Amino acid sequence: MANHLRPLFITTNFGDIPIPKVMVDGGAAINLLPYRLLSKMGRIEKDLIPTRLTVTNFAGGITKTPGILDVDVIVGTKS
Repeated sequence: MANHLRPLFITTNFGDIPIPKVMVDGGAAINLLPYRLLSKMGRIEKDLIPTRLTVTNFAGGITKTPGILDVDVIVGTKS
């Protein structure tokens, strides 16, 4: 019965870059992209679209987001 509590990971593509382990979370309010993956995609921080969004952690700390990256996500045959 406890197996249903495991996170769901799938393989997908961000543009032309295959990403082997993407976590599917239908309840997420935000999607985070590590700098390592940004670099792997051949992008740099200047490619991010500026935003005024902030993220609040569970302890109440606030972090300004560096920006938004507009990418095509391909899962199977769906884009």
